[in-house]
Amino acid sequence: LRGAGHRIVVYESAARIGGVLGSSTEAGWLREHAANSILSGKPDGAVELARTLGVDMVPAAAAAKRRWIFVDGALRPLPQSPIELVRTDLLTWRGKLALLREPLQPPRPSGADESVFAFACRRLGPEAARTVVAPFVTGVFAGDAAALSLEAGFPRLAELEARGGLVRGMLGELGDRWRARRRGEPVPARERTRLCAPAGGMQALVDRLAQNNPYYVSAT
Repeated sequence: LRGAGHRIVVYESAARIGGVLGSSTEAGWLREHAANSILSGKPDGAVELARTLGVDMVPAAAAAKRRWIFVDGALRPLPQSPIELVRTDLLTWRGKLALLREPLQPPRPSGADESVFAFACRRLGPEAARTVVAPFVTGVFAGDAAALSLEAGFPRLAELEARGGLVRGMLGELGDRWRARRRGEPVPARERTRLCAPAGGMQALVDRLAQNNPYYVSAT
């Protein structure tokens, strides 16, 4: 908007700009208070914005593949394999069985939208929605899974849902690609993405935005 010649005024209800976004350090560790990373690969996404503003982006280390969730008073690893899923205490046996029933769940009515949390409850069960999906949504969107639209936040999941569900939708897509190859048709390459974050935390991106916009009004 500023590049188009508009004068932008930002009103912030907190003492600092950024809303729920925020970064701090403790004992030498960088801590994010909401969204903690950005997914690259989008030509008009936040990574491109960071480059425009001159904010250095740091790719996620290999260790970042190992995720932990603090739930029910303990830090628990996110399962990365079927064996880990069986052994994890992140979900009860009832919650694990709910995951296995996902392919049998009926799809939502065509054209109907719902929250990410409602979608997860319906397809994966309330335990997985609370302990896995809700923290993931907070880490990505800095928002509430019960208030975020599935169509707006995760259109990919909505597409799979339209094909019968997560498992059935992915199997259907694999079948489509296999049949296209058999017919000699070109198969689009899958979009390659990577997690990254601003050096110094998400707050660095927000602060640079504030520096580039002289019209910033705080409630304090």
